[in-house]
Amino acid sequence: MADIHSTPMRRLRERLLPPLEEDGGRVWRWVAFSSVLHLLFIWSLFIIPHIPSRRGPSYPVYTVDLVGGEKLGGTKLGSVVAPLPPAKKSIEKAQAEPAAQIEPAKKEKAKVKVAESPALMREETALKKQGGGIAKGVDFIIYYNRMRYVIRERWTWVGKRSDLEVTVHFGIRDNGEIVGLKIVQGSGDPSYDDSVFRAIRRASPLPPPPENYRKDFMDVELTFRPKDLGG
Repeated sequence: MADIHSTPMRRLRERLLPPLEEDGGRVWRWVAFSSVLHLLFIWSLFIIPHIPSRRGPSYPVYTVDLVGGEKLGGTKLGSVVAPLPPAKKSIEKAQAEPAAQIEPAKKEKAKVKVAESPALMREETALKKQGGGIAKGVDFIIYYNRMRYVIRERWTWVGKRSDLEVTVHFGIRDNGEIVGLKIVQGSGDPSYDDSVFRAIRRASPLPPPPENYRKDFMDVELTFRPKDLGG
């Protein structure tokens, strides 16, 4: 009895189990195939951007504006460039006009300088006479004016005559000491001459003269007039 029931059940199981095992194998094969496809797709996303393209060389693009809407080839290039020379002439003219204005300005400025400094011209004339007609440098003129200023600051005279004039001679050593003071031409008024002597002695020692002109300042000749007082 057991054998009768076991035989149909065994047959039924043998019929059912093989298809189940075969279907399970198919499912796993599809899962594996799908996984491979996904992996290939993901791999392609990373690899494809790095693959060099076979595009041809790129060339720069130029935009051409046709002057006046003319057709390409309708006029030669020279006809477009021709207007440039007048522009150059206008630039040169604009540069020439300021230059022309500068020249009168320079001349006017020079006239003003000459008109405003007659005293300086007299000083330079005296220096040229003293230096044998040779114009002196800036250092010489600065020291010369300073020397005269220091002496005048120490000069006092109570007389009233304005027509007096005395010329003195002296030398200035390297240390500024005044030596060899003497009268070249007196004024005729001893008190006036003495006032000049006292002023020069009070001014000694002066600042040291410039190195380049120490020899020149060892031979100084000055003329004093009453109008120089306070000048």
